[in-house]
Amino acid sequence: RGETVTVAGRYFTLEAASLRTVVPPVPVWVASGGPQMFDLTARHASGWNLAGGGTDLAAVKAKCDGFAEACRAAGRRAQDFDVCKMTFVGVAADAADAAAMADELATRSNVTPAALAARMVVGTPDEIAAHLRALTAMGITHHIFSVAESAQWPDYWAAAELLAREVIPRVRA
Repeated sequence: RGETVTVAGRYFTLEAASLRTVVPPVPVWVASGGPQMFDLTARHASGWNLAGGGTDLAAVKAKCDGFAEACRAAGRRAQDFDVCKMTFVGVAADAADAAAMADELATRSNVTPAALAARMVVGTPDEIAAHLRALTAMGITHHIFSVAESAQWPDYWAAAELLAREVIPRVRA
């Protein structure tokens, strides 16, 4: 605890000695998406991984509001937490490629395009950045991406590079 000690022992004598090691606190993040876990996260965690909500900004906002209420009840502020959200993305160079990618991914996942859009943002860098900025405005401080593999990008890393080069700077701006 940073205190000094003086002790005269059988084998050693210490005067104003201390063991002052710096041990940084280990951040504890909890993924939670409902009231019971919001309470646990608010009481014990240093970071919150927002679970659920998909791409529905209203659903995400409701979760953020629920977490903020749990923080108030625990005597803490939601703004003091690091908050992250996983976003599944399909990044395309232009609107035509985005439409083709959405059709491809919906077909491959055996879901309707609407069902795909509820859980994944498929679009141009501007469209994806706009979605991420809306999340940031709600209090998300860290974004995690899962980039979809697509025939639109035979080289997966080219898609990840487009995301890094074109989307991230637009979110940070």
